[in-house]
Amino acid sequence: MRLAPNTDTVPASVNKYLLPHERQVISVHEHPAVLIGPIALVLLGLAIAGLLSNTVTHGNSTAILIIWGLWVVLLTNAVHAGRDATAVQALRRAVHEAVTATPP
Repeated sequence: MRLAPNTDTVPASVNKYLLPHERQVISVHEHPAVLIGPIALVLLGLAIAGLLSNTVTHGNSTAILIIWGLWVVLLTNAVHAGRDATAVQALRRAVHEAVTATPP
């Protein structure tokens, strides 16, 4: 955690979220290692979904759709934008609609 100095300069990555009358007070950075768990989970799920698609389903398209649909749910649950869940909810809705849509 780092306190911002009392200057009017704010990094561009933070400034795009601030309103004109707001100023940066604190900045919190997380180590990139926090992503190891979610990435490993998604890759493990990908490997399992691929293995099940090739060995268990025997060309059953419904089973394949269910397996990959579950992997997409795992993917959207493992990837999150932070405390504000509105972007994640919109992404989940879009993915759900794309997965459940009937093919043309």
